[in-house]
Amino acid sequence: MQQTDIELLLKKYQAGECTPDEIAFLESWYAQWNQKIPLSLSDDQLAEDLRLISSNIESLHERWRA
Repeated sequence: MQQTDIELLLKKYQAGECTPDEIAFLESWYAQWNQKIPLSLSDDQLAEDLRLISSNIESLHERWRA
């Protein structure tokens, strides 16, 4: 997938317009992309980031269930 395709999909994700398949693709893509970047976050910063990501994913899933 091209960088521009990812950017468009991320914008769609932020707007809450992704399908469940698109959300799954983005989660997988992000996990792979994130492995290539060394983290310099503290444990507290990482925990907070994961909490925010989790709450955003949950709210998107709730929109699709409604």
